Amino acid sequence: MKKQISNDLLPNILLLKDFINNNCKLDLKVSVTNTKEIVSKVDNNMFYEAGKLLMVFFIVNINNLQRKNIKYAKETFYIINSPVNKIAENYIKKPTSENIIADIILKSTYNKEVLPIEVASVTRENLDELKKGFELVYKTIINEKINLMDFLEECEPKNIHSNLIKDIKLLSLHDLKVQLQFIELKYSKKLIENELLEKVICCKNNYNEFISASTELLDLLIENATIGFGENGLELMWIGYIDERLEAIKYKNIYISIFLAYIGKVTADKYYLQATKQSVNSLLKYVNDDEEKLIYNDEYYEMLKLLYLLNNSMELDYIELDKAIQKNRELFVTMDLKDGINYNSNKDEIMLEVIFNKSLELLHFIIVGPVYFNNNLGLTTLRF
Repeated sequence: MKKQISNDLLPNILLLKDFINNNCKLDLKVSVTNTKEIVSKVDNNMFYEAGKLLMVFFIVNINNLQRKNIKYAKETFYIINSPVNKIAENYIKKPTSENIIADIILKSTYNKEVLPIEVASVTRENLDELKKGFELVYKTIINEKINLMDFLEECEPKNIHSNLIKDIKLLSLHDLKVQLQFIELKYSKKLIENELLEKVICCKNNYNEFISASTELLDLLIENATIGFGENGLELMWIGYIDERLEAIKYKNIYISIFLAYIGKVTADKYYLQATKQSVNSLLKYVNDDEEKLIYNDEYYEMLKLLYLLNNSMELDYIELDKAIQKNRELFVTMDLKDGINYNSNKDEIMLEVIFNKSLELLHFIIVGPVYFNNNLGLTTLRF
């Protein structure tokens, strides 16, 4: 016999289940129980149903639900009542791009468990079914946004679901594609290949084609950047999958800045030069932060050298970068620019070398979304 459920997360799960089943006819079968003796019966259909449940966990912001407390039997998921962390409704103190990315990752599908502990491995077919179930419920909730929000506003007690309603408002086709990438990473450890990046790499030896392909790639990259606001203004930063870990790329942002700056210079397009400044903004706090200087490592050291190179190679007319260089002049004077860079008198060639050897390599690990975003989803690239 089921007992009174005390965890405040679980009623939200059941509310969403009721709405989905009554209004959308998706037949999501999930029950909350205190019975621990249920034995999971894993079958092929379970992964499709798990994908549907994963979307509910995602929107309700459930983390740290242990797999041993997830059971699947008779085409139904059973959630064993146990302490579950709901991600705090935090208001980011400093809305920098790095802080926003940390929050995105924390709340993402990458940090949600949905498969019973009896599942030892996930095949390609299993993963495709899981993603299919997730996508179905995500798109359904997008289509039913207004009805779902009205439903939640009428639930007793009033206004208790205000944070859930806010999260539902933020759902979008763009975020869906990102979450599908996170699911792919969680179970396959591979990023979805980006066709535009492959196009840029293939035409590296044909300069005109390389520039043309690079503008396409950078348009997509800027469109999919995480936008924050720091001490120096608008910031751009990206989510990377580095050493099998999702994180803000932080110091590595410099390689994208170099790429943007070079393309901006040769095309004389202020759009890319403006994006260069915004991607550099997220780096300047490290240069000006006295505590950060105590944490020297290879990435930090190379970032400083490339910032110096960027400042001396480009006519960015960027006062904040110049101030950072001047403030840390003694540090930059002691650095050997030649160290780690095949230095020669042609700074354009140095920047191209950085792009070919570092920027393009890094972009293999950056989540920028499928290349068909603009065509199929009606999204447009913002020009600042």
